[in-house]
Amino acid sequence: MKAYYTESFKDVTTWVKDCDSILENFDSVCDLGMQLVSQQNDARMLSANGLLDTAITRALLDIKKLIRFDLHSTLGQVVSEYLDLKGRNIPAAAIQQGRWILFACRGDWLPELVGDGDDTYNFDKYAASLGVEIIYG
Repeated sequence: MKAYYTESFKDVTTWVKDCDSILENFDSVCDLGMQLVSQQNDARMLSANGLLDTAITRALLDIKKLIRFDLHSTLGQVVSEYLDLKGRNIPAAAIQQGRWILFACRGDWLPELVGDGDDTYNFDKYAASLGVEIIYG
């Protein structure tokens, strides 16, 4: 079976390129923004001082690359199984929304998502053991 890398995700960085884009895509990005803010701040304190919206917007504007990854794709199913096998959760800079993961990544998103550092060697070996060939092109 083949898993096509390019068919399993969409680069949605334009959703957070400016305030207007954030407002247009607010339902999709708000929870991720809240999660990013909560990692570094006390959200209750920000909310009590009327700063939560500003902090969420700032966190979303700081995203360099935003990926929407389909967990129902063949690659998505292999990623889910691999994370379960390794006892890992999705990264802190990601949020699951139904069948999708919205992931604010720093570079190459797949190694970051599976938690293997800078490469996918072990992930690729695992996929091959399941009879899945990942087509990166």
